Amino acid sequence: MRYDGKMISSRFVKILTNFIKYKEPMPSMNSFFENITWMRFDTTDLKYVNFNTYFSVQSNPRKYRSIKKILDRYLIKPIKFY
Repeated sequence: MRYDGKMISSRFVKILTNFIKYKEPMPSMNSFFENITWMRFDTTDLKYVNFNTYFSVQSNPRKYRSIKKILDRYLIKPIKFY
């Protein structure tokens, strides 16, 4: 399978249409999504699907846990950050 911009784009469009149609971005494992399934968000685990040339499941996006400790200590509530 060739991995280029067109393939990445078509996968992303398929994820969006699956989400609209089934309320599930990757409703079943298949080779088009490299046999990765979209997992439910869990605040204790912080896993996510990384969209790159290849899909991969990773955790702790942008070192969220260490940054959150700093933000919790020094920011005045209420504040939202992304």
